[in-house]
Amino acid sequence: MDLAGHIVVFFAGLAALVVGGDGLVRGAATIARIMGISPLVVGLTVVAFGTSAPELAVSLTSGMTDYADLALGNVVGSNIFNILLILGMAAVMTPLAVERQLIRFDIPVMVGAGILLTVLSLDGRISRGDGIVLSVLLVGYIATTVISARRSRTRPGEGDAQVDEAGEDAEEAALERMDWILSGSALTLAGFATAAGRMDLTLGALMVGALVIYLALGLLADKRGNGLLLSFGILVFAIAAVSFGASAMVDGAVGIARLFDVPEAVIGLTVVAAGTSLPEAVTTVAAGRAGAADIAVGNVIGSNIFNVLCIVGITGTVVALPVADDLLSFDYAVMLGAMIALWPLLWLRKRIGVVDGVAMLTVFAAYMAAQLLRVI
Repeated sequence: MDLAGHIVVFFAGLAALVVGGDGLVRGAATIARIMGISPLVVGLTVVAFGTSAPELAVSLTSGMTDYADLALGNVVGSNIFNILLILGMAAVMTPLAVERQLIRFDIPVMVGAGILLTVLSLDGRISRGDGIVLSVLLVGYIATTVISARRSRTRPGEGDAQVDEAGEDAEEAALERMDWILSGSALTLAGFATAAGRMDLTLGALMVGALVIYLALGLLADKRGNGLLLSFGILVFAIAAVSFGASAMVDGAVGIARLFDVPEAVIGLTVVAAGTSLPEAVTTVAAGRAGAADIAVGNVIGSNIFNVLCIVGITGTVVALPVADDLLSFDYAVMLGAMIALWPLLWLRKRIGVVDGVAMLTVFAAYMAAQLLRVI
């Protein structure tokens, strides 16, 4: 297949993957609410897991198809993108003030998870035992977060409630716009690639079918309300879109890497990581502009924790992942440096200012320049 074909397949898969990931969050959260599960538990578990679905799908697909470098590169690259690019962009638009709970608990957990991942990778692989350890820690993190939040939850003031509501409304509106734009793009690209013989006919048909049914069910839910059966249908076809989108995206990414003789890890660290971080970028920037700084920063911190504990944990439990020397010596160091630098910044100042955002974007630009030099 030529370069254009691989690019079309990659972006068709990316669009379907992101739309399906968002649909998974909405469908699962609606089912949980209908079944009487508290909004707090839904937010800390279902939504947090669902926003990591694109990275999980790509890493699992890569690991199970012998593209392990892409799997780990996706996780490390997404963490770097989340802190340096997404938080940097949000801070440049508006300074981000952060509450103590995030600084005292979640950020140390993120740093600890990054350090643990590095230590487990020193022997050159993430074994199944390592994956189980990370998965167990994920369960512990979720349980601790839920218990702590229930104990410390107080009745917010009217102003706080308005800010939280504004942030959530901004996120919802931004995601709805993104869904329709990306759904149209995915259907167009997948249809073109399938008709032109550049995407496997079965994969293309399944991906287009899953997206069409998902969108139809979403429109029906808007008109009739979210019943249990309808929400379950949305969840099922969102998962299907994630699965088929991940397969197409990995096929396209590997094809591009092979045409240019680029290491798969570099593709995972850059193009794939940027694509799978799109939901976090949309929600974080939207929340930041709406004045909901805790939502904006919390999206990034929670996503990074889930990337390490959930994605590497589950993928490593399913299949052992070799760790490339370049990935460990350079990209892991950048990821850890970004995580560790964020902690004292927030601890001392309780905010990320415009200057901090510019510094983050500058470091990110230097990192991307280094990736370009690796390719050349």
